[in-house]
Amino acid sequence: MDNLELNSDKKVKAITLGDDCIYIDLFDGLRLSGPLAPREEKQGAQERRPRRMIVSGHEAIYDTALALA
Repeated sequence: MDNLELNSDKKVKAITLGDDCIYIDLFDGLRLSGPLAPREEKQGAQERRPRRMIVSGHEAIYDTALALA
């Protein structure tokens, strides 16, 4: 975790870390977030579930051209 290097491309507006989560804000208005800590630390002996990313913003819009049509 000490040598965490975040790379972004032309679609990424900002990357922030906080509350054991990573938040990725895109220029399209979408925000991706997901757990930053390993599952073992967060869930311990609980049943393990697959890790998922959460999208907030314009969930139904996957293409800007479709939104303007």
